Amino acid sequence: MEEALEIKKSGKRWRPKYGNFIFDIKTGEFFEDSERKFTVYKVDTPKNQFYRLMQAINLVNANKKGFLEGELKKIASKLDIGDNPVLKIEKFK
Repeated sequence: MEEALEIKKSGKRWRPKYGNFIFDIKTGEFFEDSERKFTVYKVDTPKNQFYRLMQAINLVNANKKGFLEGELKKIASKLDIGDNPVLKIEKFK
């Protein structure tokens, strides 16, 4: 947390430590790839879905400015700026 605040004050880019995880679209479960056996260059997704990672610091700031609503606002209100990114899955009808 303190490291994230210092980086934010300095204007530098946030580069947190990270781990590799695999998300199973069918089951909705995450699996840790601690040995980094898998590398994903392209993700094949159904035509009606879109995935992206949203950095916690960006969600916290957007929430403070009142830009979020609904489920995303609820999630952002529980985040700290140093938390892991949020995986956003958008399904289009």
